Formats: sequence, structure tokens, C-alpha cells
Amino acid sequence: MKDTVTGNNKGFTLIEMLVALLLVTIVLTVVSGTSFSTRRNLDEALNDIERGIRFSSDESALRNSIIRVRFKLDEDPQTWSVEFGPDGNFVLPPINHSVSQSKSDEEMEKKAQSEVDKQFSRIKEFQESDREFPLGVRVIGVATSLTQAMLLDGENSVYIYPTGEKDSAIIIVASDDELASLKISPFTMDIEREYFTVELQRDGDITEAQIELAERIYQEWQKN
Repeated sequence: MKDTVTGNNKGFTLIEMLVALLLVTIVLTVVSGTSFSTRRNLDEALNDIERGIRFSSDESALRNSIIRVRFKLDEDPQTWSVEFGPDGNFVLPPINHSVSQSKSDEEMEKKAQSEVDKQFSRIKEFQESDREFPLGVRVIGVATSLTQAMLLDGENSVYIYPTGEKDSAIIIVASDDELASLKISPFTMDIEREYFTVELQRDGDITEAQIELAERIYQEWQKN
């Protein structure tokens, strides 16, 4: 008579191991796919802006007119466009974005900006309508040598002149988990791109974290 040995040493079957591996693969694919898609959309937006700046530099010389890349930050979704305006002799009014600006000064500035806007029209050869940003991507702020401040809302433009000169500018663009800056040189075609990780505190607000990081990036750019 043979003795029978019983116990709880039963291992995983081949099918169970294959199912477990399949589940792990699906999870990793979803996580990495989301991250890749987010970076891809961010890069798409940055590439488009760079293309608009470079196109504007060439077009300004060809048309002998001021060109601007105009960002509308309050729209949902946000949009931007490339527009041509008057010749290089046109003088842009000074822009004052001081926090202590009076109501009357603010109204005068809006009126002056409205008069400037009448001088510009979208370049249809570049885009038929205002360009929207890819899903999950938005501009946090734009600062130029004209504004002397980073604007988080409203409208702001980077101006390019027939002489080849353009506004020194920084454009900060965000995805859900990343920020990127485009630093535009006033005298060369150099556009420097840099990426930053958004560090979100526990129960923190993502928008506030993005703005705080954008402010630090702007302050560092301003120093240099």
C-alpha cells in the first residue's frame, strides 16, 4: 500500500502565469502610452510655435512689414495666429502691465491695443484659421521685451520686424505633468527649448503648481 502525501504546495499553472503577464503588459502599455502621448502633444505644440516664429522672420523681410505671433490665452481652447501689419516705421505703443496700474490707465492701454490690432490681419498662406493647441496642452504664460512681465491671461504677441530683429521672448507651455519653455533670441534664429517636471504636492492644485513653476522659469530668464 502506497503512502499518499498531501499539502498546499500547489504552484501557478502555465495559463495563470500567462494571464498575469498579459495583465502586467496591459498596465505598462497604458501608462507608457499615456506618457508618450502627452509628450508627443507637447512637442507638437512647441514645434508649431517654432515654425510660426521662423516663418514670421522670413515673411517679415519679404513683406517689409511687422509680423506678430499672437496668443489668445483666455479662449477655450486657447489659440494663436500669425498676422502681418504695417511697415517697419510703425511705432508700437508702450505696454504697462504694472499691478498698481489705475483703472483709467488700463482703459487707455486697452484702447491703444485695440488700435494696434486693427493694423494686423492673419496671414492666410500660413493658416486659414487660428491654430488650436493639441489636447491636454495649454500656454501658461508669455513674456516679451515689450511687456516686461509674464502675462498669464488675455492676449500677448511676439513681434518680428523687417530688419530681422524680433522681441526677446519666453513662451511657457504645459501638459498635464510637464512644462516646457521656448526662449526666443532677438537677433538670431536660435530658439532654445527646455523641459521641466511639475512637482505636485499632496492634494495640491496642478494649475497653481504650473503657474508657480512658470514664474520661477520666467524670473531666471529675466536675470539672464
